[in-house]
Amino acid sequence: MRYCKGIIMLLMVCVVIGCGESEQAIVQEVYDYERDSLLIEGYEEELPMVQSAVWETAKGYEKMITAGFKYSSLYSLAPARVSQYITNKEKALGLGAFCSYVSYATMNGQFQDALNGLNAILKLADDLKVRKAFDKDLLTEIIKSAKDSTIDVAAVLQDAVDQAEKHMHSNNRAELATIMIAGGWIEAMYVSLSMVNANYDKVNDGIKLSVWSHSYKYQSVMKLLAIFEDSKDCRAVEGVLKDLRKPVWGMMSSPRGLSQQELVALQSSIGEARQSLLA
Repeated sequence: MRYCKGIIMLLMVCVVIGCGESEQAIVQEVYDYERDSLLIEGYEEELPMVQSAVWETAKGYEKMITAGFKYSSLYSLAPARVSQYITNKEKALGLGAFCSYVSYATMNGQFQDALNGLNAILKLADDLKVRKAFDKDLLTEIIKSAKDSTIDVAAVLQDAVDQAEKHMHSNNRAELATIMIAGGWIEAMYVSLSMVNANYDKVNDGIKLSVWSHSYKYQSVMKLLAIFEDSKDCRAVEGVLKDLRKPVWGMMSSPRGLSQQELVALQSSIGEARQSLLA
């Protein structure tokens, strides 16, 4: 589907245009991991492992759509929930989660849902002072025209997330960027498992491999959170996600071999962590 191939490039373009600055200014804002005393060795190696999560998840949704999976807004967070997020930790988690939501809705051609998710993203981005990473007009236009567009919407969304993360880093808030990444990971994992379990008769090896690939990012998310051991917010998120180690590692050790019963159990574990952090 042509609109399915639009999600990622769009988000990348959106962020650069949304900054409204010269190329030199944008380069100057990029976070210098090596010079920050807060970031121990290994951070810059782990970050690229999770930065492609939005794009890869969108491609997983594309495989599910091709296989005949049905969309349901019940699988994902309701955008109205954004008003319940008070702390920066909750807002950072929500920002990551709603970026996943917009990807899911857009890939499934649910453009009104995607626009509702975009409004939630913009509200949280304003609160966290990373608003210029998200160009509302451009994202709105692309979401509305995604069905007929050859632009990769998922790529643009991915780039906006990356730019927001870099902006947080440049303002010495790397722990919030890491929490945002964690929020996106857990929401995408839950939605993907919900779709797989509701359409298990249509699951193929390619779909299982996509879900496995996303589960594999768990270890990188945990390593990033562990770096900020002095941050109570990162410790809180890490503490919740630690309970997922056994079920997620079961998935990671068997990319194509999990039974439906095992996948349902994994969804339940992910759902409990998601309820604690996002719902």
